Amino acid sequence: MVPYQEPNQVSQSSGSSRNSLPNSFSRISNAYQRSFEEESIPFSLLNVELITAFLNAGYVSGWDYVAPTEGISSIRVYLKYYQGRPAIRGISQISKPGKRVYLSKKKLLKISETQS
Repeated sequence: MVPYQEPNQVSQSSGSSRNSLPNSFSRISNAYQRSFEEESIPFSLLNVELITAFLNAGYVSGWDYVAPTEGISSIRVYLKYYQGRPAIRGISQISKPGKRVYLSKKKLLKISETQS
């Protein structure tokens, strides 16, 4: 479980790249549950790609780069709400270190279409 942090605070440990996405998912999910307008996640190229995909899909209203504070840079994510409800209702990690799940592009598109 991710400890509570103010929206503009950045964790002192950026963690490994393996933990970066689950950590970012948890922060975003927790921020939506608390109705925050924004949340900061650790900067990584993988997180930039994730947030850019969320932006292109309409799940967040924007993001910007936050210059390093104490040597740690971050991404400020501006959360989006529709009629007072979070644009992202739930995030879950399907493939985990102990249980890898591999899907083809075709299968991912099929799953994506059923979720829409």
